[in-house]
This record gives sequence, C-alpha cells and structure tokens, in this order.
Amino acid sequence: MSVAALSRPIYKEARALALPWLACLACMVVPAAIDAPRFLGGISIPAFFFGTAALGALSIGHEYTGRTLSLLLSLPARRERLLAVKLSVLAATLLILWFVASSFVFEYAPARRAEQQAAALLPVLCGLFLAPWLTMACRNPIAGAVFTLAIPGVLLVMGEGIGAAKYGYGPEMQAFRLAFVWFGTLGFCAIGGVMSWRLFTRLEAIDGPAEDMRLPHWLRSPSHVATSASQVTKRNAVWLLVTKELRLQQLSLVMAALYALVWTSVAWSTNFVNDSAFGYALGVGKILYAGLLSMLIGSSASAGERQIGTLEWQILLPIAAWKQWAVKVGVVLGLTMTLALGVPAALSVLRQFIWVDATSFSQVDSAITAVVVLATGSLYVSSLCRSGLWALLMSIPGLVGSAMFLQLAFAWVGGPSFAAARQLAGSTMPTSVRPFYFIQPEGLWLLLIAGFIAMLLGFAFANHRSADRAASRVWKQVIAMALVVAVGISAIAAAAGAGFLS
Repeated sequence: MSVAALSRPIYKEARALALPWLACLACMVVPAAIDAPRFLGGISIPAFFFGTAALGALSIGHEYTGRTLSLLLSLPARRERLLAVKLSVLAATLLILWFVASSFVFEYAPARRAEQQAAALLPVLCGLFLAPWLTMACRNPIAGAVFTLAIPGVLLVMGEGIGAAKYGYGPEMQAFRLAFVWFGTLGFCAIGGVMSWRLFTRLEAIDGPAEDMRLPHWLRSPSHVATSASQVTKRNAVWLLVTKELRLQQLSLVMAALYALVWTSVAWSTNFVNDSAFGYALGVGKILYAGLLSMLIGSSASAGERQIGTLEWQILLPIAAWKQWAVKVGVVLGLTMTLALGVPAALSVLRQFIWVDATSFSQVDSAITAVVVLATGSLYVSSLCRSGLWALLMSIPGLVGSAMFLQLAFAWVGGPSFAAARQLAGSTMPTSVRPFYFIQPEGLWLLLIAGFIAMLLGFAFANHRSADRAASRVWKQVIAMALVVAVGISAIAAAAGAGFLS
C-alpha cells in the first residue's frame, strides 16, 4: 500500500481530533503560563481529565456526529486496520497531553509523587482504551466521555470506602486506595481494549433520526417496541416539545443519577471515617458536577438536534419559532436548576451536609447565577456546533476565554474608570483595600448579568434557526457581547467611584 493511501486516513483522523486537542492543550497551558488565579485557577486538571476522555470518545464518535459511519464501514479495508489508524492517531495526541500534564499540571499539585503519576497516566489509558469501547457501546460520544470519567471516579470512592473500613484513615488507607484505583483502572482498560476491537469488527450503521430520538429499549413498553407505527392521537403541542427536549437530555439525567449514586457511596463511607475527611472532596465534587452538568445540558439542546438531523424539519413545524425556542430555553434552565443545584441540595439535606448556607442569600444567588450563565453560554456555543460533544468541548475554552476577558476588563476598564470618577468627584472617602466589584450592591451586577444572558439567548436563537453560521456573524456577536460587558463594568465602576454607590 502506498504512503499516500495510508496518509489520507491518518489526516482524516488527525483533522477530526485537532481542534478539541488544541482546546484542551490551551486550557492546560494558559493557566500555567499567565498569572490568573481569580478566574482560571484550578481549571487545568478538570480540562485534562475531560479532554482525554473526550478525545477518546471522538476518535470513534466523530463518525456518529458526522454521519460518516456507514461510509467508513463500507470502505474496502480490513476493520482491524481502520481501528489501528484511529487508535494510533489518538495515542499520539494523548501522549502529548500526558507529557504536558506531568510537566506543568501535576508537577506542583499537593499530592504524593505516586498519586501525581497515576493522575497523569490513568486518564490517558482510559481515553485510549475505555472511551472508544463505551462510545461504540452507547452509540453516543458524550455518553462515552462521561462514562469514561465515571469509572475511575467510582473506583476511587470504592477504594476509599474499603480502605477506610479496613485500615482507617491514614497512610495505609491512602496506599490501598491508590493501588485499588490503579489496578482496577488497568483491568477495565484491558477489558476495554479487547471489547473495542471486538465491537469495531462487528459494528453496524443502524443509527438514524428516528432511532436517536427514541427512548432506550429497556424504558419502552413491549407494545411500543413491537409496533412500528403508533395510533394517531391528538396531543398538546407544547407538551410534545417538552418531551422532545427531555429526550435530548437523556445523558444529563443519567449523569445526575450517577452523581447521586457516587455521593451516596461517599456518604456511606463516613460511617468509617470522620465527615471532615471527606468534606473537601464533597465540596469540590459538587462544584465540578454542577458546572459540568450545566454545560452538558446547554450543549445538548441545540447541537443535539443538528446532530441527529431533525433541526431543519423541526423549524418547519406549524408552531412559531419563538415558542419552540422558549420551550427549549425553559427546559434547559429548569433542568439546570433541578439537576445541577436541586439534586446536590437534596442530598446535602438528607445527609445534613451544608453545601450552601441557607442564611446567606448571596451564596445561593451566586450559585444560581453561575449555573444559569454556564447553561446559557453552552447553549450559545451549541447553536454554532454540529454535535453535543463538540459544543461541550468548545464550551470549556470558551469559559477560559471569557474568564480571561473578565479579568482584563476589571483591570483595564473597571479600575481606571473607578479611579477617574473618584478623582473627578473629589471624593474624600477612604480607599478600600477591597476591589470596587466587591463593594457594590449585587443588584447592579445581577442586572448586567441578566442583560448579558438575554443577549446570549437572542444570538443563540438567531443561530439556531439559521443554517448559515458564517464566521463574520459569530465575530460580530462576540464583539457585541464583549462591548456590552465592558461598558457595563465601566459604568458601575464609575458610579462607585463618584460616590453614588456604597
């Protein structure tokens, strides 16, 4: 076989993974290269974990999202060779991420050397062996990425619980936990490698819009599964739209159920170890869960329809486009509030853990604002992407870029406006050591955030109902949003500096 014939499939696979790989690499390198602890601190490790799983899922999953699986399977080439090309390109990208993670991300992490090495290597092995298998088994790249992340997490919880029951909380338990996670993950990776080869050699292109929109077989009634045509009945149009949106969010519901299961296991472990030993892990886990789930819900809303090929005829339904969009936004925000905040809060009440102080309205308000911004921001990205996984991957660097812009806006626009207004007003107020954005009434910031969210949803609606996603229009939207945020920060800072706000 000629070199040119071999280079074409390698180029195809590299092109499919290039953009998410670069996005993951930027999320790992940028926080380490610049001093941005306020907004970017702690994002490198989650980006590495999710990036490795997402790349592994995309190595097979881009055939599903691009509707090219039938073309791939019909090529006059052995299935083993096609899989070898995919895994070779995937291994090259993951090895570079592993080198960067071990050199910059985990080098200064507050953990033992063995734990640092395991945290850098195990996600790479899971992305290489587990993610392709789970993607083919679920026939969904987002499910493959999420379940790939869930397996080491469950093993970590199990290792901690078993180790705590056997050794108590100490060095012996930590050593047992590391060994349990290490060998358990290697075992799953070995199974995943064999099953990836087995599934790919027997893979069939059976997906389509009708199959993608149906509930899983085990959730359907036998009569519904057996009959291909259902009886024609008159139903409420709005309720049908709601059920359609909920079916697009099946993976979000599964993720919430997995979180509840893992949380219950951790809570059970506190019967053997003091609650304080798990308090920090529970707090960090809730924050990561709420943030990731909010972005997952927003990412699946618009791109999910485009991925399964139902967006065009959905727009042509005899229902006003703004009504369809209002239902979509309502389901997204409702699920975000219920799953991202309601489920952890309910579990916390059941176990009497304090996640959000009920006496402090500002904490509750901040949590609600954060998840709503993440969900609507991901929904905007979803309106520009062709698949839910792409939207989720692009939402993470979008979050990093937004955080960098906010830091620059506060430093270059807000600070000078505050100082200039104080000077012009001849203010004699003592200069506070706290920045101006901490001493203002929160209502003004909420008003600015509400306006920004409304603009996001308006732009997302325009993108969702149009097949044209030209780069010029996207740049105009991004510049308009940046100008609104910068002007709002400058106005609030100037009002504070002039003494109108206290």
